[in-house]
Amino acid sequence: MKKIKSAMLILMVAIGFASFVSCGNNKNAQPNDAKAVAEALEDKEVEEMSSLINSVSLCLDSIQVQENMIFNNPEGTTDKQHMLAQLRAFKDLLARKQQQIADLTAKSEAQNKKSKKTIADLNKMVDYLNAQLAEKSARIEELEKLVETKDVKINELSLNLSTVTTEKEGLKEQNAQQDKELNTRYYVAASKKELSEKGLLKGGFLKKKKVNNAALDKGLFKSVDMRHFKTLKLDSKKAKVVSGNPEGSYTIEKNADGTSTLTIVDPAKFWNASPYLVIQL
Repeated sequence: MKKIKSAMLILMVAIGFASFVSCGNNKNAQPNDAKAVAEALEDKEVEEMSSLINSVSLCLDSIQVQENMIFNNPEGTTDKQHMLAQLRAFKDLLARKQQQIADLTAKSEAQNKKSKKTIADLNKMVDYLNAQLAEKSARIEELEKLVETKDVKINELSLNLSTVTTEKEGLKEQNAQQDKELNTRYYVAASKKELSEKGLLKGGFLKKKKVNNAALDKGLFKSVDMRHFKTLKLDSKKAKVVSGNPEGSYTIEKNADGTSTLTIVDPAKFWNASPYLVIQL
């Protein structure tokens, strides 16, 4: 854009100098009205074209600056929709400038043909700017596609991350469930009669009753987490474990209020034989 502005400055100085010389050579002549009108129209046309060229140059400079701001953002926080809105605004601005150039070019060709050299030089600049505008329009189209593509890739990454997160959460839940199942144990505490009625004890009379392992139904037991199940208060001072849990892995102490307290001192050993604990009250 600096080359355009320098060329504009040289051209305008040349136009001004030519006008000054022309006026100096004819200061004693009486101007013809028609000639004065033609020159006024020509000056106005040159002024309009010069103003438009300067406007287009500034427009291209502004777009270049904005483009650099969008795609060289060090913080990487530019919103995709905001980027697209800016690009479309640039596209509309370029279209308006192209139309202005086209309108002024048509007007130039329709008006008087004097000072063809001046108009021709301006038209060269107009042609150059038209090419720049076309190039910028194409670039903006590419940038729009690039932004859309980036968004697609970001969406794909987000989807993949979401899938991985979902799978991870699923595995966590699965592990938690498996962990819970591995540490779940069952117990029941009831009188000898109740245990027999539920089918949890077998034998009788001369034979010592013992747990009927074939009739163990989880629905008859309370579930506990062996990691946290350390003690159990029992509503009997004669409570005893009848499920065959190893001696030494637990204690039963009588309380002053007529109750007993079961304390598991070695959980691994206590639950090693069976996940079921049967206590006779």
